[in-house]
Amino acid sequence: MYTVTLDTNCINSKRKDDALNCLEDLERQGILELRKTDALDIDLMSDTGIDAERRCQRSATLPEDMGVFILDQSRLDHARLAGDTDGPNLNHVAILPFQRPLRLLGENGENQSVRDVMHLYTHIMHGRDYFVTRERAFLRKREDVLEEYGTRVGTPEECVEFIQAGGAIEPQSPT
Repeated sequence: MYTVTLDTNCINSKRKDDALNCLEDLERQGILELRKTDALDIDLMSDTGIDAERRCQRSATLPEDMGVFILDQSRLDHARLAGDTDGPNLNHVAILPFQRPLRLLGENGENQSVRDVMHLYTHIMHGRDYFVTRERAFLRKREDVLEEYGTRVGTPEECVEFIQAGGAIEPQSPT
């Protein structure tokens, strides 16, 4: 079974996105499992959009992968303390799309960019197969992420196409 992590911009609260609907159908068929990271719910806590409540309800149905605790960005009961390798690894993931280490993103008040890094790092840390996003910074670096971490990054449409074509990766077992 493939494990697919959804970025905040891919929460299908209105059920109007054909590719996200297809991913949900593939999940019901047992072909993949849709997951979220702890950073997704943090993003939704500050969502004031018209669909905020519906997005939170949809998010609540997804299994959550706990990430590394980052001060002012994480919820204590939804993250783990960082280990020796987490700092350098988080910085490396931050440098791929943003060309700056995580510390500098935080110091510059780029909280959304910090949470974007948290999403992808948590996905990588848990060995998930496909990170689904519409975030251009990650989509531009998809080949680098695949080469360095062995995980795919793409749009919902690209993920559907990849999985329906038989996928060229060995699916990971969900944890």
